[in-house]
Amino acid sequence: MTRHLILSILLLPLASFGQLSGIYTVGGTSPDYATLTDAFNALMTQGANGNVDLLVRPGTYMGQYDLGVVPGSPGAITVRSETNTASDVVLAYDAGGASDNFIVRLDGTEQMHFQAVTFTPMDLTYARAVVFQNEAHGLSISGCVFQGSTSQSLSLQQERRLVVTEQAFIGAGNSDDVLLSYNTFVNGTAAVYLYFHGIGGARAQDLVIQHNTFRDQFGVGMELNNAVADVHDNVLTAEDVLFYTGIRCAHVEQSEIHDNDVRASAINDCTALEYSNTQSTTGNRIYNNRLYARGGTQTWGLAVFNLWGTEIVFNSVLVEGDTPPEAHAFYHLSNFDDGEDTEVRNNIFANQAGGRAWYVKQPANVAQEDHNVLFTTGDTLASLGSTHYLDLASYQSGTGLGMNSVDLDPVFALAPDLHLNSCVLDGLGTPVSWVLFDADNDPRHPSSPDPGADEFSFTAVPLSAPGITVPSSQLPLVLTAPDGGPWSWITGATTQSINVFVGGLYSCTFTDVNGCTWTIDQAVTVNINTGLEPASTPAGLLVFPNPATTSLTIGGVELPARIQLLSLDGRLVRSELLTSPVLPVSDLPQGTYLLCTEGVVGMPIRIQVLR
Repeated sequence: MTRHLILSILLLPLASFGQLSGIYTVGGTSPDYATLTDAFNALMTQGANGNVDLLVRPGTYMGQYDLGVVPGSPGAITVRSETNTASDVVLAYDAGGASDNFIVRLDGTEQMHFQAVTFTPMDLTYARAVVFQNEAHGLSISGCVFQGSTSQSLSLQQERRLVVTEQAFIGAGNSDDVLLSYNTFVNGTAAVYLYFHGIGGARAQDLVIQHNTFRDQFGVGMELNNAVADVHDNVLTAEDVLFYTGIRCAHVEQSEIHDNDVRASAINDCTALEYSNTQSTTGNRIYNNRLYARGGTQTWGLAVFNLWGTEIVFNSVLVEGDTPPEAHAFYHLSNFDDGEDTEVRNNIFANQAGGRAWYVKQPANVAQEDHNVLFTTGDTLASLGSTHYLDLASYQSGTGLGMNSVDLDPVFALAPDLHLNSCVLDGLGTPVSWVLFDADNDPRHPSSPDPGADEFSFTAVPLSAPGITVPSSQLPLVLTAPDGGPWSWITGATTQSINVFVGGLYSCTFTDVNGCTWTIDQAVTVNINTGLEPASTPAGLLVFPNPATTSLTIGGVELPARIQLLSLDGRLVRSELLTSPVLPVSDLPQGTYLLCTEGVVGMPIRIQVLR
C-alpha cells in the first residue's frame, strides 16, 4: 500500500506537465492558466497533442507573446474570447522600440488561430500587433479588432503596421494558408502588410483576405507582395489622412481581387487600388470593386502596371480632387511593353477632378477595351501614349478601341457610395461568363448586364443617401443635389443647393444630366455643441476599444472610481462607481458620448458605441 502511494506521488508531476490537448481557460476565477503568458509557456515547454483551445476570459492582458514551433503533435491551436466578443478580451502592449515591437510574434508556428480578441499596441511609434515569419502555415485571424497608432508621422512608418510578415527579408519559406476574415482594423500606417518570399518566383499559397473592415490607416489599407490570393468583400475607408492607397498588390498572381469597397480621401496622394507585376502568369482577375479616391495632389482610381493575363471587368471607379493633370480614373502606367493581353470590359471610369478617364502610357498593353463608361469633367477624355483624345469619337477612330463604350456621366449621387440609379446605363454591359453576381451578390443579367460593380434597375423611388451628423457650431449645412435640373426640394426651394439650419429629412426630386428624373433623400442630424472638446486624453488614461460594441476597458485610473457618461448635448446618461476596468455599454444606443472620471485631470474623452 505504501509503495503504491509513493509511486502515485512520483507520477503526479508527469501528469501535470504532459502535452496540452483539449480546452483550457485563461484568466478569471480558477482558470487553468492565470495569464496567456503561462498558457503559451506551457505550449512551448510541454508541447501539444491534437487541438488546443485557449478560452480567454474577459479582461485586459498586458504583455507580449512569442511562439515558435510547438513541440509534440499539435493540431489547431486556437486563442479566443470565452464570450466570443472581441471587446471583452484586450491584448495590449507598450513597446519600447523596434526590437520588441509586437504583441504576438509567431516564428514557424503552424495552425495558429486567433478569434474574437482585441489587439491594442499602446505606443504611438512602435505599434505592431501580430508579426509572423518562417513558414507559419495555417494562420487565421477572425473576428478580431485591431486598434492601431493614430500617429501620422512620416518617421518610422513601418513600425506602425498591424499585421505583418516580411518573409522577403528573412529568406525562409513562405507562410501558406493564411486567412484574415471579419476583422476590424483602425488606424496604423498599414492594417495588413504581407511581404512574402519571392525569390525565384516563390509565392505564398492560398492567402485569403475577406470581409474585413479597414478604417483610417495612414499610408495603406493592405499591401500584399508575392502571393496567390483571394481578396474580396473588404470595406476600406479613410478620411483626410495624409497619404493613402486602399489596396496595393505586387506579384499577386493567379489571384482574384473582387467585391471590395474603397472609399478614400487624402490630403496628398490618394489611390483606391494598385495592382502590378503579374509576370507571365494568367488567371488574374479584378472585378466587382467599388473604388472611390479623392486626393489633394496625385489621385488614381485603378492603377495597374507590368501585367500579364489580367482581366479587369465590372468595376466602378470615381476620382475627385483638385489637380486635373494628376487625376486618372484608369491608369496603366507601364512605359514599356507588358504582356499586351490585358482585357478591360464593363467598367465605369469617371473623373470628377477634370483629369483623364482613361490613360494608358504604352498603348499596346491593353488588348481589349470595350463596353466601358468613360467620363471626365475635363477637356481630355483619354490618352494613349502621347496622343490625347478630347472625346469618345476621336478616341474610337484613332485607336479602334471602345466601339461599344459610352461617354456618359454615371451620376454617383450617393458618392463615395458608388451604387447607381441611371436610366441610360441600365443594361449597357456585355456578359462575362465567370461573373454571375454583382458586388451585392445580386444576379447579373444574363444577356445585358449593367456596367460597373452594381447590377441595378432604374427606379424613380427615392434613394436614401448616407445620413449626415453635424455639430450645431457648423450650421448652416449646405446640401447639394446632382448636376442637371430642375430641382424641387421638400422645403420648396428650386435651387441645386440649399442651406440647412435644423435636423430632419430633406428630399429633392431632380432631373440629372442624362435626363433621368428621380428623388434622393438626405437625413441630417444636428448635435448640440456643448463647448466641451475632448480632443486630448488625460495623461495616463487609456480607453479601449474605441469605438466599442459591448464594453470599454478603462486603464490608467485608480479603482474604485466614479465615472460619468454624458451625451454630446451635456445630458447625464450614466453615473456609477467603477470597481473593475470593464465598463459595459451594450445597453447604450449607438452614438457618441463623453466619458468623465473623477480624480483624473483633463477634458472628457469622446467615445463611440457601435451596433
